[in-house]
Amino acid sequence: MSSPKPIYGVDISHFPGMAAMKWLRDKAKARFACFYLGPTENHPGSDWMGQRTDLAVAGWGLVPTYLGQQAHVKRSGVKVPNPALNAARGASDGDQACDLMKTAGFSPGTVVYLDLEEGDEPASAYQAYILAWMDEVKKRFFVPAIYCPGGALRWALQYGRIVWLAAPDNLDAQGNAITVTLDPAGLPLPAARKGPLAIQFKWEIEFQGLDQPADGGHGPRFDLNVGLVADPSDYASVDRALLDLKEATEVAELDEATVAAQGAFDRFVQFKSMDAAVAADAPDAASPTSDPKCGSPSGAVDKIMPDEKIALNLAEDTLAVAWMSNVVDPGPRDEDLDLSLADAPATHSPDPWAKIKWPEQDVASPDYSHLASSLTLPVPTSGVATLGEFELKPEDIELMLSANSMNPVGFDNTVALAIRGARLGKLAGKSATLEVEQVSSTWITELRPDHKSFRCLIGFYERDPGTTKRRITLYTASTVPNAEYVQSWFNYANGKTTSGVGNMMPSGCYVYRVGVHNSPHAGAIKPALRLTDSFDLHVDGTATVLRTKNDLSYGVDDVWCKTIPADNVHCSFQTTTVPNWGAPFSSAGCMTIRGHQTPTDQWKKAQAIMNRLGQGKRCDVILITGRDLAIAAELRRKNEAGDAASVRRELGRLRPGSRGPAVDRLQEKLGIERTSYFGSVTKKALVDEQSRKHVPIDGIFSPALDAAWNWGIFDPIA
Repeated sequence: MSSPKPIYGVDISHFPGMAAMKWLRDKAKARFACFYLGPTENHPGSDWMGQRTDLAVAGWGLVPTYLGQQAHVKRSGVKVPNPALNAARGASDGDQACDLMKTAGFSPGTVVYLDLEEGDEPASAYQAYILAWMDEVKKRFFVPAIYCPGGALRWALQYGRIVWLAAPDNLDAQGNAITVTLDPAGLPLPAARKGPLAIQFKWEIEFQGLDQPADGGHGPRFDLNVGLVADPSDYASVDRALLDLKEATEVAELDEATVAAQGAFDRFVQFKSMDAAVAADAPDAASPTSDPKCGSPSGAVDKIMPDEKIALNLAEDTLAVAWMSNVVDPGPRDEDLDLSLADAPATHSPDPWAKIKWPEQDVASPDYSHLASSLTLPVPTSGVATLGEFELKPEDIELMLSANSMNPVGFDNTVALAIRGARLGKLAGKSATLEVEQVSSTWITELRPDHKSFRCLIGFYERDPGTTKRRITLYTASTVPNAEYVQSWFNYANGKTTSGVGNMMPSGCYVYRVGVHNSPHAGAIKPALRLTDSFDLHVDGTATVLRTKNDLSYGVDDVWCKTIPADNVHCSFQTTTVPNWGAPFSSAGCMTIRGHQTPTDQWKKAQAIMNRLGQGKRCDVILITGRDLAIAAELRRKNEAGDAASVRRELGRLRPGSRGPAVDRLQEKLGIERTSYFGSVTKKALVDEQSRKHVPIDGIFSPALDAAWNWGIFDPIA
C-alpha cells in the first residue's frame, strides 16, 4: 500500500496499559489500535472496553473489532466445519456487537469490524453468517466492515467494501509467526496491495525500548499495520479514503467485480432490447414449437452459478436496484382492481371463462404426462388420475431432487417450494387449511389446477445439512396464470387482439432471488421472489415457457417460447374471485401466494421470511407437481425409496434445473453446447426434438423416453 506518509497501527488482544500506548504513539508514531469488543464467546476478555475515552483523548484512532464465529472449530483436537454458522447466529452476533459498541461508548455511524481469522473464501454457510451479521449491524445504524486474510480478500471487497487485510510477511513454512524486534524509529512498509483500507503485515513483533513485562516475561508482542486513515472507526474519513483510492484506479479486485457485473447486465439489456424491437410476426423458423408471437428468443445460455453464490455483491446490487427502479412487470391494471372492489354478482351466466380448463387426462398435460405410466401410483384406464392424500416429509423432497439431479441453493439453506396441484390437509378434510409453518411433515391432498382458484401451494423448505432440522412451510397459492391471461395470449396469437401476455412456467428448479415485483398498477411489491438468470444473480432470468394457441388448455401439443417472462412470486392481490380475472389471483405467469399487497394473510407471512433472508439473497424455487411428491412419498411408505431401479423408473427425470453428466449426454444428443446444466436452451431443444419425433411435447426427459429413443442418457443401475 502506497502512502505519502505511512499511518501505522498496532493490534494486541489484551490492553497493554496506557503507558505502553503512550510509548507506541510517541516513539513508534502509531496512530491507531485494534479495540477488542468483549466479552464474547471467542474473546472472553473485556480489558479494552473501558479505555475508549482515554485513548481518544490521547489522540488514538481505533479499530473496533468483534471476534465472532469462525469457519471451523476444534472437536477432540480436530478442525471441523463450525455447526453454528447460519444467518440467525450472524444476526444475533451482529446485535451483540452493536450492544458492545454502545457499551464501549462508540456512537451510531461508527465502523465496526468482523474478525475472520481463516484465509479461504467463505463457504455458503459462513457467507450467510457474515452477511446476516453485516445486515444486523446496518439495522442498528453502525457501519459493518471485515478483517480477513488474503484468501478471503476478493470476496470481502465485493460484499463488504471496507476491508482490513491480514497479510503477514514474517511467517515460517507452517504459517507460524517469526518474532522480530523492530526499531520504532525505522519501521518497514508492507508490499503494495490494492483495495483494503489497512494491511496487517507483521505478526507477533516486539519494539526496541518497550520493556514493559507482559506475555510471559518478554515485552508485549503486537501485530503491525499500515492504513489509509488515522481512525478506521470514523466512517467519513474511511469513505473519503476509499473514494480517493477508487478514483486513482488502484482497486483491481473491486474493479474486476464491477466490470463482470456490468458486462452481464449489458448482455441482459441487449436481450431485452432485442425482444422489444423484434417485429411481432418474426418467427423462429428453426423451431417447430415456436410461434411468431413468441417474439425474439433470449440469448441466455445454460450455465449455473456456483452453489456458493448466495447473495448479490455490491456492484451487482447497484445494477439490480437501478434496473428495478425502471422495469415494469406484467400485472393487474387499473380497471382490474376497480372491478375487484365492486360488488360482483354471485354467479355469471354464461361463464365467460368456461372454455379455459386444465387437461382432464394427465397424459395430455406437460407437467403430468411423464407420470401417467407410474406403477407406484397408477392412473386408471380412463386416463383420469385418482386423487389422494399423502404425508409429505423432507426425505420425499430430497428423494425427488436426487432423482432429478437437482440441487437448489438458497441463502441460509432456505429455498422456495412450489407444489402445483395440491392443497393442505387430508382428502376428507372438512375445512381448508391455508398454511403450515416450520413443520417436519404435513398432509397434502392432490388436486389439478384450473386457472380459476387456489389449487397449489408455495412456501419455503429449509435444507439444513442436519437432516433432523429440515422444515417445511407452505401457503395456499397458485402456480399457474389466471383465466384472463390464458385467454389473453391465445387471442393475441390468433390475431384477435394486437397484444397479449400469458404463459405457464414448467416444472423444474429455477434460480430466484429476493427482490422486487413491479406491478404496472400497484407499483413495487417488495420483497418478492424474482426469477433470475441461472449464471448472473443480478439480472432477470430466461425460461422456456408454455403458451396455448390451438385451444384454451395448456397441453402437450402447445407452443413453447424461450423468453424473459418475469415470472416472479408475489401476492395474489385478492382472496376472492375477481370477475375480470376469472380467479382470486392476478397472474400472467407469475406464481402467487394468497393475500393482498398491504400485506395480508399468507402473503404477509411469506414476506416475513423473505425479509429475514434479505434483499438480493438467492432463494431457488423448486416447482414440482403434487403427483411427483405423492409418488416419492409412496415409495418411502413402501420402503422402496432405497431401490434405485424403482426410483429411476418413477422419478428419474431431466428437466429445468437438472445437472451433471446425464445432462451433458442429453445436450450432445440434442446438438447443443454441453454445459452440465439443464436450462432454457436445453428445454427448447428437447421440446423441438419431441415435436419432430411426434411424441407428447413436455420437455421432460424420462427413462421411458430414453429407452424409446435408445439414447443411453441415464447411467446403468449397478
